[in-house]
Amino acid sequence: EEFPGFDKRAKTLYLLALSYKSIDELPGFFKVARQLIGESPTEQVTYRVQLLMGQNHNDHGEYTEAEGVVSPVAKCAVAFERNQAIYLLGLIALRKEDFRRALEYFETVITDDAFTIEDNEVRVSLKTKNLRMSLKREALLDSILAYTNVYMENPDPVHYYLNLAPTEVLFQEVL
Repeated sequence: EEFPGFDKRAKTLYLLALSYKSIDELPGFFKVARQLIGESPTEQVTYRVQLLMGQNHNDHGEYTEAEGVVSPVAKCAVAFERNQAIYLLGLIALRKEDFRRALEYFETVITDDAFTIEDNEVRVSLKTKNLRMSLKREALLDSILAYTNVYMENPDPVHYYLNLAPTEVLFQEVL
């Protein structure tokens, strides 16, 4: 507040919120996160902090709160954060047993042309292993539960996933 013209304020608040989150100081995290949302609602770092808030609510079974925090991010222009938000909304719908809505969310992530497989892969080092994750892959795998509940009668998963899967490798993995 002493430096209102400071152009890195949003990033500074984001890093402060992350610091609080990393030491499990959730009241501090939420206070700074809300401040960031209020001051810079359309910054990419704000979307990231909203995703963290939503994930925290989701982890604690607070699905309505998670949806409220993440829904604005699901409409943003930044493909990676937007699709992470949509994926999280799909997971929440699964937990609420709203399988049709969950399937729609997962389909959105899988078919978003602005969100390429190369852009969404994350490498995670687990000291001895190097793991590659893909949000499209995760959405595809999580869609199986939703699909089997939506199409209980006369399912045609081969045809459905042949049209949905972005690559042959992912199609084979689903089947």
